Amino acid sequence: MRISLHWDPDFPGHALVIPVAHVENIYTLPDELEGRIARVVRRVAVAMRHGYPCDGVTIRQNNEPAGGQDVWHLHTHVVPCHRGRKWRGSRFRRADNAERRRYAERLRESLRTIDQLPDRW
Repeated sequence: MRISLHWDPDFPGHALVIPVAHVENIYTLPDELEGRIARVVRRVAVAMRHGYPCDGVTIRQNNEPAGGQDVWHLHTHVVPCHRGRKWRGSRFRRADNAERRRYAERLRESLRTIDQLPDRW
């Protein structure tokens, strides 16, 4: 499983959870990957809520063109959200490397922190 920072100017820190094995979409997702993906998505969401300045998260996974899929490899969006801002989908722009690095380091540190919590979040 890989975690990659996507970039939406309205929601900095937007992450993608991507299985390494090729899976086109939810319809072809093997049962043995389903639970692993869900656990990683949950872990990233908890880490964002813990380590980012956000009020909640949106989790989204798109399938087929009518469902908004435009990359033919399964991936799940984990988007940090803020009160008063509506998420209408990604407005991708390339972030500068320093900006991405700040959020990647923040998320990485938050993942380490939640793994050490006694209640395991």
